[in-house]
Amino acid sequence: MPRIQRTPHTGYTRIELLVDEDTSVSHLSVIDLSMHIGDRVVRCGGIGGVGTGREHRNKGYARQVLEDSLAFMQEDGYHLSALFGITDFYPKFGYASSLVECTAEVMTRYAERARAHYATREYTREDVPAIVAMYEALRGRETGAIARNATTWKPFSRGTRWSDRVSAFV
Repeated sequence: MPRIQRTPHTGYTRIELLVDEDTSVSHLSVIDLSMHIGDRVVRCGGIGGVGTGREHRNKGYARQVLEDSLAFMQEDGYHLSALFGITDFYPKFGYASSLVECTAEVMTRYAERARAHYATREYTREDVPAIVAMYEALRGRETGAIARNATTWKPFSRGTRWSDRVSAFV
């Protein structure tokens, strides 16, 4: 008999569907975020790390995990939830696309001719207060922006593909 398991961690809760006692067949994380909506900050459940093994797809397992995540967020006092993912998969769960997807390209010959105006270096933990202050000054009042906090902020460790490992520079 499949069962849902919720496991709280610092800053997020993992929700997974278990079969055969302890085999996880579908899972996601609800990340506890603060999001700017106008001049207010609301509690947002960021859905991340959604996954179902290929051999377990098309059996309704992802639906059970997503529906439980919505119930969890309602029970726990979240104001809204958001996710980034497969555009044609999530509408059936009540999600709608709302953010603009942008791409910027520079031709190689122009990039090679560009003069550097600033020096860069790999980020250190000491940079975080300044990074957060700049982010909040530039983006912090935009609806949909995540409110940043110097004590919990971490740079991106992955790129647009989950397998990409990236570094942060300032």
